[in-house]
Order: sequence, then structure tokens, then C-alpha cells
Amino acid sequence: MRRAGAVVCVLLAAVDPACSLEDGMPGDILKIVRYDNDLSGYDVLGWMGHIIVVAFVVIIGILYWNWRLYREIRKREEVEVARQESEARYRILIDQGFNGIFVHDHFVVLDINKQMAEMVGRAREELIGTDAGVLFERSMSDALHGLSDQGATARLRLYVRHKDGSVIPVEAFSALCRFHGTDATIVAMRDMRAQDEAERILRANYNEMEQRVQERTSELDARVREAEDLNRAMINILEDLQAVNRNLNQMAVRLEAANRELESFSYSVSHDLRAPLRAIDGFSQAIEEDYTHLLDDQGRHYLQRIRHASRRMGDLIDDMLNLSRLSRRTMQIEQVNLSHIAYEIGRELKEAQPARQAEFVIAPDVVVQGDERLLTVAMTNLLTNAWKFTSSHSSARIEFGIETTNECTACYVKDDGVGFDMAYAGKLFGAFQRLHHQAEFPGAGIGLATVQRIIHRHGGQVWAKGEVEKGATFFFSL
Repeated sequence: MRRAGAVVCVLLAAVDPACSLEDGMPGDILKIVRYDNDLSGYDVLGWMGHIIVVAFVVIIGILYWNWRLYREIRKREEVEVARQESEARYRILIDQGFNGIFVHDHFVVLDINKQMAEMVGRAREELIGTDAGVLFERSMSDALHGLSDQGATARLRLYVRHKDGSVIPVEAFSALCRFHGTDATIVAMRDMRAQDEAERILRANYNEMEQRVQERTSELDARVREAEDLNRAMINILEDLQAVNRNLNQMAVRLEAANRELESFSYSVSHDLRAPLRAIDGFSQAIEEDYTHLLDDQGRHYLQRIRHASRRMGDLIDDMLNLSRLSRRTMQIEQVNLSHIAYEIGRELKEAQPARQAEFVIAPDVVVQGDERLLTVAMTNLLTNAWKFTSSHSSARIEFGIETTNECTACYVKDDGVGFDMAYAGKLFGAFQRLHHQAEFPGAGIGLATVQRIIHRHGGQVWAKGEVEKGATFFFSL
């Protein structure tokens, strides 16, 4: 132990030159140290072994303390890097945020971002260290002081004062925080001008909508009242229609009875008148055959006129019966190709008189809805009239087609015959009404009346246009 202590003293002296070898060193050790040439009687090898062991221990201690010092330095460097990174993140959040932010300690501004500085129209460096009250309206400063004194997270509506004197409404969020090792308060503010404007627009739209709803409600109430009045009027009209319907039913019953009487009368006329006519015609024929040699020329002429008149009377009776039957016949509505009907009638007329120079111009595929049999009768009368009233001309052109105007779509039959004077157009469709002499253009005068009755049964209209010696055009719509 004495040797080890001596070794330690020697090492301490080597490490720290200020250390005195005499302090606490045994005398014999001191003697060896001082008089290193006088080593007789001492175990030099033993002393050297102890010195090596102690030196090794000291080196290990030095290495351990150096390792601990290295760890401490690394830890402090990591803390510093983390602090710098935290500071960088804080600065990014503060400077790059959309809101105005400042940090204060007892209302002394410690930090402020550029958005907040721009909001008040001042430089950031100018505001750091100043009283935060300069950022707000005076009445708002007291409220923010009270908010900070509460020491808790809170939200408040404030008004920021710009350097030019204008006031900006903001919504402030306040919370406690640590800033560079001290307790502080961070305040974030959001500019509320856009939101206030949006709310104002929404309120204006709401008020306008409410006004429109009220106006619309008033209009609807008025329309409801009008609808109620109209409903009452419709009820009255319905009652009137029911009364009219009852009258119509009664009239239909009477009309049916009249039709039956007319049919009976027509049968009676057909039967009772035909017998005398047959007798007149038969006896006239017998006189003409058996006693013609006893008659002079004038007598034979009178006899021929009697026979012709009786035959014409029979034709008139047949036409009257046919005209009366048109009103009673049941209609079967279907698609009717009038072009095909016109073509067939024209072909028959040309075959009957092949010597005539006549041209039929027929529009293709004129299709209508109606009763085919009745429409065939109407087309026959119109085309036969056109054929007849163009017979006095050396050549004729008869045309059938369709014409569309603003008022309606109408079919027409047009010719370039003798025509007629429009002053007498009202007589064209009357029964037995004639604008030309019988000897010039024979006929009973019942054809156009038949056409008009057929068109009227289809709910349509028929009319004519013409000019003397320039032809005529007959129109009809269904």
C-alpha cells in the first residue's frame, strides 16, 4: 500500500506540476524519489509493477471521462439542432400562414409575422417590443387585456387599426405558450372582411328571397282566389253545358225523328213521283213509236221535250235522295290517298272521251284522314266539273294538289276553263244553283252542294276562286 500511494503521488505530480512530492509521501519513498541513484536495498522491480498498474487505471479513467464528455457535447449539439429546427418550423408557420399572428408577454410584442404587420400597415421590426394595444382599437385593447389575463384558450371578435386609420374586423384566437423559455401568449387573427361581406350578401339575398317569397305568396294567394273564382265559373259553365247537353239530347231525339220522317218522305217522293214519271215517259214513248206519222215536226219536237223533261225529273229525284243520304250515312275515318283517287277519276274521264286534249297534273301522296267513300264522291264531283267546264276549250289543264298557308293546309282542284264571276260565288254551293245555261253545260246543279255537305261532315271548309274565261280553283280543308 505504501508503494501504491507513492506511485499515485508520482503520477499526480506528473499530471499536475503544482503538486508537491513531500505532501503525504513516506520518507523512504521520498528518499527514493530524491535520490534515484541510491537504490540499494529497495525492490525496484516491485515498484515498477505498481507504477504500471496505477498508470493503466488512470488511463482508463481518463478515457471514461473523455467518453462522457463526448456524449454530453453530442447531446447538447442534438438539442441545439432540434432547437434550430423547431425555430425554423415556428418561423415558417408564423411567416407563411394566412393569418396574422403575434406573441406577447404581458402585452409586450415579442414576435409578429409579416401578415400581421401588413394588416396594420407597419414594419415588423417597428412593432417588436411595443405595446400590442397599438394594433387594435382602444375599446378592443381592454378586451384583449382581459382575454390574456384569463390564461386560457379563447376566441374573440376584435377590430385591428391600420396605420392609415382604417379598421379591419378580425377573429382572434388566444392561447398560452412558451417562447424562448418564458411564458407568453400567442394570438392568431383571421381577417373577417371577406366573411363579413359574404354574410352581408347572404343576408341581402335572404332578405331579397324572403321578399320574393312574400310577393310570390301574395301572387299565389291571388291566383288561388282567381282559381277559386274560375272554379266557380267553371261549375256554372258545367251546369250550363249540362243544360245545353240536355237540350242537345232533346234536339237529337227530335232530329232523329225528323230524319226518319225525311227518310220516309224521301221514300214516298221516290216512289210516288217515279210512278207518274214512268207513266209519262212510257206513254210518250208509245205515242212516239205508234203515232209519230200522225204528228208534224213541231208535235214530234214537243213529244221529245216531254220525254227529256221526265227523264231529267227522274235524275233530279235521284240527286235529291243521294244528297239527303249523305247526312245520314255513318262515317268511317281512315287514311285516304286523294292523289290515287284523283288519278283514277282522271283516267276514267280520259277513257270516256279520248279525243279531248286534256292534261291532268296530280300531286303525289296527298294523304288525309276521312271517309274514303264520301271523299271519293267529293273528288268525283270536283274533277267532273273541271272536265265539263273545260270542254269548250281546244285543250285543257286540270290540276290537283295541296297548298299550305298561315291559316291552314288545303287541297285544291284547278282548271283553265270558262271560270265564273266572283260576284256569284255565293251561289256555287247551293242545291240546283247554276251559273251557266243547261244547253251550254248540262247538269242538275247538285254536285257542288254535295261537295260542301261532305266537307262539312268532315269538319272542314270549302271555297272557290275564279275569273271568267281564266279558269276556277276549288279549295277544301279537312
